[in-house]
Amino acid sequence: MEPHSLTTLIDDQLTAARADDSRRTVTTLHAGAHLHQVLVVLAEGGRLPDHTPPGDTTLFLVRGSITFSTQDASVELTEGDLMDLPDELHNVAAHTDSAFILSFAPRD
Repeated sequence: MEPHSLTTLIDDQLTAARADDSRRTVTTLHAGAHLHQVLVVLAEGGRLPDHTPPGDTTLFLVRGSITFSTQDASVELTEGDLMDLPDELHNVAAHTDSAFILSFAPRD
């Protein structure tokens, strides 16, 4: 059992995201039988295009500010915000360099 620095991981992934045309990286933090966690890092101006969640999902914004949008609504999230994601098509746009953790229970 050994802890890892989330701050260092985010900083490293942000460097990679800035260099990538997509302006993003996705890193698996945990892939268990009933719970998955991924770290999504978006450089300023980066986006996650329309997609649906892989199961019951929460988003915890660790750093930055983003807009989470569905077809019917948008919400601004800032550092420290936690949100249950709706089970519908959505996208994410980063206003600043941003990092969030998605925790989800995969669909069977």
